[in-house]
Amino acid sequence: MPRKKRGFTLIELIVVLAVLAIIMAIAIPQFSGVREEARVDADMATLASIAKLAEFEYVRQDLESTGGDALEDPSLSQLIADNFSEDELFQSKDLKGADIENIVVSFDEEGKVTEFTIGGNTYTYSDGRFAEN
Repeated sequence: MPRKKRGFTLIELIVVLAVLAIIMAIAIPQFSGVREEARVDADMATLASIAKLAEFEYVRQDLESTGGDALEDPSLSQLIADNFSEDELFQSKDLKGADIENIVVSFDEEGKVTEFTIGGNTYTYSDGRFAEN
């Protein structure tokens, strides 16, 4: 009497491994893209926080009445250093390692931040968030 065979054949196991390899080949690059998008979003949120900090300082220094458009002492880089942790300020490829000494902020007539220039990149405020030009 033949005995009952249990388990998977070698062909079945190879097919399952091939399917898993195909799924991973598709998923891993997508995951990397999602991670970079999350880093960019985190950087834009950091820029929004820096913008609020700059706007508060703008009001504190009363730049509107003096007609100025540049923060004086403490400078923006000093404000950033005082109010953010010592870890990397930015995470995305474009902004990682950016020198906070070279961040330039532009204000409109009402004292609202309209754009940042960091290195060679310009980020403009629109639709409630910052985006790269």
